[in-house]
Amino acid sequence: MDKVSLSPKFFNVTVYVAQKVEDDEKCFIECADSIRKENFLRRLSTSAVCALRCLHDHKLAHGCVDIHSLWCGKSSLRFSDYCLKRRLLSLCEYFKYYIGNLEHYNPADEKSKRTHDLRDLASLLKEIMTNKAFVDGEESLEELKSFISTCESAQNIEELINHQYFNHGGAVVFDSYSSSNSHHFAIQQKDSRLMKDFIIQKYLGKGAFGEVVQARNKLDWCDYAVKCITLDPMDDPLTRRITREAKLFSKLNHPNVVRYF
Repeated sequence: MDKVSLSPKFFNVTVYVAQKVEDDEKCFIECADSIRKENFLRRLSTSAVCALRCLHDHKLAHGCVDIHSLWCGKSSLRFSDYCLKRRLLSLCEYFKYYIGNLEHYNPADEKSKRTHDLRDLASLLKEIMTNKAFVDGEESLEELKSFISTCESAQNIEELINHQYFNHGGAVVFDSYSSSNSHHFAIQQKDSRLMKDFIIQKYLGKGAFGEVVQARNKLDWCDYAVKCITLDPMDDPLTRRITREAKLFSKLNHPNVVRYF
């Protein structure tokens, strides 16, 4: 913070706010032209709802969900400035009110701020949609428009959780094609339990017997590593071995245990 006195009664105060940025992260406005457009809006929506739900469950609000707070990495989307920026702006508004440059000062309560987060998310999606390339990369435009409308009218984050936009049959939002097999049999089956319960986010790699993807559960909105295994009905010994291993691991309660489908 820098404070410069102009006179005994007047001074300028500059507040500097820093944040940790990963090597592969850039603000959206700096990398919008280079990032992959296909299903980006769905991936952004799921990440935003997950992040806001976490904050709102703790009775907090982000306060400034906008294009300047969106950061994109190779395999992640992140929102910065939560809680802090809104409070700094509120402090500036109060200062203007205190010195007479602002007629009214009505700080919003936390519940109102949480509702405003949902309106801000709708505005953010609309702003990104002004870039036609992102609209062209969207598989279910009508569902996206419906989701935005719900954001504008919803009173709490729970109204967004089960929106049809997240239950679209093709809920696969791989962030990269590098070495990924997005056409795996388990992912192609739109009526499978995997596709009904999860949103596929990215390819993690190959493990024993199959491939592993990162998927977000539609019930608790947590991320899981899910292993997709194709069983050969002609190879009974291998099938029994895999089934035995899956049953064994399913009994373990640990965040690093891979779920099998």
